[in-house]
Amino acid sequence: MNRVIFAAAAVVFIAVNVWALDDTPVNRANEADRFLAAKPIKEMIPQMVVQIAARMPAEKRPASIEALIKHLDFAALERGMKDTYVKLMTADELKAAADFYSSPLGQSYNKKLGAVATEFVPVAQAEVTKAQTRAKAERNKEQTQPKQSPNKPSDRAR
Repeated sequence: MNRVIFAAAAVVFIAVNVWALDDTPVNRANEADRFLAAKPIKEMIPQMVVQIAARMPAEKRPASIEALIKHLDFAALERGMKDTYVKLMTADELKAAADFYSSPLGQSYNKKLGAVATEFVPVAQAEVTKAQTRAKAERNKEQTQPKQSPNKPSDRAR
């Protein structure tokens, strides 16, 4: 029985390594290019800008979004994004992401990310605000409580 398990594990290990890309800077760069072709920076960044602008007053939002997008250097952002992916991701991770976002399912998923973020950001902001309030209350409570001296008889071990 142990031989069968060992043989199966060996086959899986060999198969994974056969299909794995060599994790070289060139392969990472190639897969990062594929990923960015499937998920273009010109689609990602405007979604981020809209999320950032969601914190602005409603009357200033459209003009602010338009101005930010107009003046962004998308080529510099793409170079920066590619460099970051090449530095932090493996060639196989980038390949998997590129494969997914190139697929019909990945394209459908990507189109919905903006709506997901739009609906989720207010929830996250509300939770962060609650956490800040609780943390402040805890800090205030700690500051207002008198500190007991270690020399008091009630603090000594009996």
